[in-house]
Amino acid sequence: MRSDSYVFKDLGIYYEIHGEGYPLVLMNGIMMNTASWKEHINILKKYFKVIVYDMRDQGRSIKMKKNYNIDIHADDLYKFLNYLNLDKVNLLGLSYGGQVAEIFAIKYPEKINKLILSNTTYKVDKFLVSIGKSWNVAARLYDGEKFFDLALPFIYSKDFYNNNFDWLQNRKKLFKKLLTKDWFDAFIRLSSSNLTFDVTNELSKIKKKLY
Repeated sequence: MRSDSYVFKDLGIYYEIHGEGYPLVLMNGIMMNTASWKEHINILKKYFKVIVYDMRDQGRSIKMKKNYNIDIHADDLYKFLNYLNLDKVNLLGLSYGGQVAEIFAIKYPEKINKLILSNTTYKVDKFLVSIGKSWNVAARLYDGEKFFDLALPFIYSKDFYNNNFDWLQNRKKLFKKLLTKDWFDAFIRLSSSNLTFDVTNELSKIKKKLY
């Protein structure tokens, strides 16, 4: 079964294609990269042409020099799909990726067949802004272990923490080993890009145009 990796050089975006069938694009959460979807890909590639990619400042894609707005990723996705000669796709966005998917659906509805949003908000409210700022404070320590202890409890539920504590501790060791200053700086730009995200008044456009 087909599995290939490439770079869209015009934007400096790394991507992979797995399997055959109708295209399904998986959109990363803020701390994710293409490797994060491994287990999902193993299942989904049996039914779809699964496309995973790293947005700017994620994984193996280009690292930015200055801050930007989250909207930039939606425009990147439009150019990326045109580059792949894909007229319509199924789009699954997780968390930050879901926010990008919402913006994309509002701006480019003609490109979407089905939209799937997981753990995604339509607005970054004061509570989420505070979490984002606390993440940035933790990231500026440039220490993977401390970042894990300070930032990750916001991501997982109490039950998950209690039931998977050993697994989480192993991830903390991985954070300590793998997260570099460049990763932290990129994460801070990503985390800062959506502090004003709010599509409250445009959600009805998604419903009307897609269903």
